[in-house]
Amino acid sequence: MEQKTALAILLITSIILGLIGGATTSILYAKPGIQGEQGPPGNDGTDGLNGQDGLDGQDGLDGQDGSQGPVGPAGPQGEQGLPGPQGEQGPQGEQGVPGTDGSNSVIQVIQSGNTTIQATQSCTSMQWANLSDLDSTMTININVQQNSKLLIQFSASISIDPPASLQTRIVVDNNYNSTASKNSVGSSSTGIMTFPNHIEFLTEPLNSGSHTINIQILKENGSPTILDRTITIMEIAAP
Repeated sequence: MEQKTALAILLITSIILGLIGGATTSILYAKPGIQGEQGPPGNDGTDGLNGQDGLDGQDGLDGQDGSQGPVGPAGPQGEQGLPGPQGEQGPQGEQGVPGTDGSNSVIQVIQSGNTTIQATQSCTSMQWANLSDLDSTMTININVQQNSKLLIQFSASISIDPPASLQTRIVVDNNYNSTASKNSVGSSSTGIMTFPNHIEFLTEPLNSGSHTINIQILKENGSPTILDRTITIMEIAAP
């Protein structure tokens, strides 16, 4: 009995050792098998949101600035207007009288005229006579300052039926005579003719007081007719 038991133990031990030896040999001599496919990595666990970090109060837009609208296209430029016509040149003003700063100055102006027709049949030929004997408007008395000068002008229209001739001149106080102006038409001419007549005379410095201006005429021949006529006198102060 004891021998059976010993044999059984020995047998079991032999079997166990045989199994261990075979397993070891299998491990030593077994070829490695084909490596299986790499499995996908596992999720590293779901990272929990740290309390789902909220937006910092969801920063609002500053008043939601609106975007600038597109710039509209520039409108077409209007046509250039035509320049306006230039205004007419105004008439030149009259020449002013000389000032009193050392130059001559006009103190007064006197004028007398007549538009009547004045015949000369009654005048004596070749003799000077005052026109005022026929027309009282053709003489002027004027009071002047000491050393003033008188600028005298006589203008008239003379009508002549040929042959005829007439001279005119300016006389001041029967002492100062101007040069004579002559209108004449010979016998070879026919028909009545009208001529302008104009003379001027500037006196020397005069004494203060009243002075008389006359227009004198001299009829040489025929009977000329004196038409519109004017005397103009200006007193000019001495510098």
